[in-house]
Amino acid sequence: MLWRVRTTLVDRPGILAEIALACGRAEVNILGLQVFPTSPRVTDELVVSAPEGWTDVMVAELFEGVGGSDVSATRVSDASVADATTRYLRGVHEVLDEGRDVTDVLHELLETEPPDVADYAGHDVLVLSRRNGSELRISRAVPFTDVERARAQALMSLVGDA
Repeated sequence: MLWRVRTTLVDRPGILAEIALACGRAEVNILGLQVFPTSPRVTDELVVSAPEGWTDVMVAELFEGVGGSDVSATRVSDASVADATTRYLRGVHEVLDEGRDVTDVLHELLETEPPDVADYAGHDVLVLSRRNGSELRISRAVPFTDVERARAQALMSLVGDA
C-alpha cells in the first residue's frame, strides 16, 4: 500500500539518512521525496510503500520515531509517484487542449479527493484567485505547503479563463 507522509524536521545534515535507515529496517520503501523548505525547519513529503497490514498510525509512528513532528500519513494512488512538475504541466494541457475543468484537475493534482481523511475537522483551505476576480476554494486534511499553494496558483494563472 502506498502512503504520502508529510513530516516537519529539524533542518540538519543526516536527518534524511536517519529516515532512510528507519524505513529500511521497517521494510518501508521510499518511492518519492519532495522537500519544502521552511526556516529553521523543513517539511518533507515522502511517498512510501509499506508492508501489507500497515496503518496510517503505524506509518506516522515510524517517522515520529526518527524525530518527525506534525506527521501525517494518508493513502495515495500510484499517480503520487509521478514527478510533480510533469503532473502540473500535464494538468495545464488537460485544461487547455482537452477542455477539462481546472477545478477537477487541481483536485487530482493536490489529491483532495478520497482517500483524504473525510472526517477530519481541521481541513486546510487553499484559496486561488481567478482572472475574473472570483475565487476557487479547495480543502484537504493535510495542510498545503507554500510550494503547493504557489504551484496551484501558477496553474490557475496559466490556464486563465479557459
